[in-house]
Amino acid sequence: MALHFTETELAERRRRACLDMARQGLDGLLVFRQESMYYLTGYDTSGYSMFQGMYLGADGALALCTRSADLRQARLTSVIEDVRIWRDREGASPAEDLRDMLESYGCRGKRLGVEYHAYGLTAQRGKMVDAALDGFCLLNSQTGLSMSLGETSIVTERGCEPVTHAPRRLVVN
Repeated sequence: MALHFTETELAERRRRACLDMARQGLDGLLVFRQESMYYLTGYDTSGYSMFQGMYLGADGALALCTRSADLRQARLTSVIEDVRIWRDREGASPAEDLRDMLESYGCRGKRLGVEYHAYGLTAQRGKMVDAALDGFCLLNSQTGLSMSLGETSIVTERGCEPVTHAPRRLVVN
């Protein structure tokens, strides 16, 4: 499988997200939604229900923390070069692996936006992330990504219905 978008298009999407982060005084963003990872990097995986977290720094730095089963997909379908693996085992805390990844990017004491609304980030995993990052960095849960969708209407037998198209822009809000 290859990239579904050009590297130039993906870079432009990330650049716009970084500009939005800068406007909000964020040093980076923790991305947990598969749709957002796909939009920003091309990463296409069926493992969206499992824990995986992506870091996008305001400086454009990019890294993914995922399970080993998704490593190949990350390599084949995305522009993410730094892919870290958390070991899926009894008692595993992938949030600690995520924190270690963030440490390597100098995120200690930084202000990070968090995209909490994600299938793979269950309440249990969200609490795990909060606990692992407590005192490590400042999390801004009011900030996340939202897709600005283009909507048009079509006429059907039932009348005029909205049709949602692919996202035109991902906005850090």
